Amino acid sequence: MFKPTAKRAATLLLGLCLALTLPFCSDACSEKTAESTSAPPAGQTVRCPVCDLEFDAAKARAQATHDGITYYFLLEDHQQAFVANPHAFLESADAK
Repeated sequence: MFKPTAKRAATLLLGLCLALTLPFCSDACSEKTAESTSAPPAGQTVRCPVCDLEFDAAKARAQATHDGITYYFLLEDHQQAFVANPHAFLESADAK
């Protein structure tokens, strides 16, 4: 029967701490984590590049950075579509 001990608990905790502090596997992973943890600016009006609607950035459900620019999205699905093919949405915005 498995009995937890202080040594096992410390080993598990150390492993968890190491897993949380290891560098990212790629720049994309690092950016994705930064995107999900940084807070959008409150009171700033932004435009979702996918649906082209303006809204308060504090109400953004998701965000992504492309070429050093942070984009805010009304829905997580919009962010996923944008990340999969940002040029499709940016080209259509440039054409307007």
